[in-house]
Amino acid sequence: MGFCIVCNTASKNTGQPRNAKPFQVPVMMLVVPLKADDGTEFEFDCATTFDQTFWDGLINEADASKRPVPIRDVEAFDAPRADNIVEEFPSGRKTLVSEGVRSYAMTLPEVTSQYSGQVAAAGECGTNGVFFVDGCGNIRGNGRVAGKLKPIRISRNTWSSILMWATDTTGQNTGLTFDADTLELDKDLAYITNGSYTADVLASEGLLDVTLANAVCTASDDTIVLDAETIYGDQCDLEGIPGLVLADFTITANALPAVIFSVTEGTNGNYSIALTTDVLVGEVVTVDVTKDGLDVPLISFVAIA
Repeated sequence: MGFCIVCNTASKNTGQPRNAKPFQVPVMMLVVPLKADDGTEFEFDCATTFDQTFWDGLINEADASKRPVPIRDVEAFDAPRADNIVEEFPSGRKTLVSEGVRSYAMTLPEVTSQYSGQVAAAGECGTNGVFFVDGCGNIRGNGRVAGKLKPIRISRNTWSSILMWATDTTGQNTGLTFDADTLELDKDLAYITNGSYTADVLASEGLLDVTLANAVCTASDDTIVLDAETIYGDQCDLEGIPGLVLADFTITANALPAVIFSVTEGTNGNYSIALTTDVLVGEVVTVDVTKDGLDVPLISFVAIA
């Protein structure tokens, strides 16, 4: 990439207001798609009321292409910039060709192998960007457009999440590295201060992937039994999701809405769902779960006798 500079006759002034504070060490990242499936760019608009309602809606956005993915508890953060590329002539004169690319490296302590895989998937598609959040709650991104904070673009095919096994002196951690896009310049960095919004961004957990498994609908007594499982836990007995209630479920039988009479929670994410709707043998039953904090694909299966 060539080094593009537009010069003018006036130099920049260096005065600062008394309350201008630098961005602190990042403790969290928000990984976001650069563009949603409908073509809209991800950005924080200063005209938007950035309160808890707005933030909760963004985290639980049904369209995954518009949803930020929080990565918390970042440790050992480092962001070195590579040496600039300089052309040197026989006379000794040097010309700046391009700025060095900034790389990011960090550790995510005490995480499972499954979580490491989730982190790997968060940025591997090559069309994502990132916001950094420091310990004060300030959000850093790209401020090239007035009134908006856009994500820092991640260079394609540089995102790498590597599981580091526990040793006698360390726990099981994940090392995460990636590069910024070559078009990302330090002069474009900007941030939204923690005083400009009221949402508790630092407390965000992100969504938990949940699978509905082992589903059976017994038509004779119009009852559905299923397990709500995460990807975590014992390989032979995955960790279940507790606390689902009747209002979280939507059920259809042969594409028609089914009325739920009761939901009974068992152990480790097992649920028994009684219907007032008559279900016939061979009918296709669909179960959908919608609950903040969870991402649950619907499941379809055939009712048995």
